[in-house]
Amino acid sequence: MPKTEIQKSLILKDLRNQSNFEEDLLLNDFTRTGMKVNSLFNEIGYFHSVYNYAPDIMHDILEGAAIWDLKLVLNHFINKNILKVSDISGRIKSFNYGPNFSNKPKIPQYVKKKNSFARVCCRNILLVKFFSIIVWRQGKRR
Repeated sequence: MPKTEIQKSLILKDLRNQSNFEEDLLLNDFTRTGMKVNSLFNEIGYFHSVYNYAPDIMHDILEGAAIWDLKLVLNHFINKNILKVSDISGRIKSFNYGPNFSNKPKIPQYVKKKNSFARVCCRNILLVKFFSIIVWRQGKRR
């Protein structure tokens, strides 16, 4: 099944099955199918990547849903003039994350480019973890 059809499909059972998975691999066209290579896990008995799903907190949440939601919240605050990018950025830079955090998040990457997110899990987890404290302190001053 072509990648464009998969992106439009809402029914999970229609997305991929073992048959169309193997057909798409044979096409060897990443831009059309979204698949580069077969997974080694598919050679394990009783497992195939189209039927077995495992949640992955790093990719699903910390580099996915949490960052998309955070971007929506940030853009709302900025568009409603509740907070400024410079205020949030300054607050994030000066926030005390503790002694072992040298990889601090940077706010402009979340709001400047339409679909650009830093794929740095350690930064994202810090921002998600402390964002409400940072915003609360910043918003309380106004």
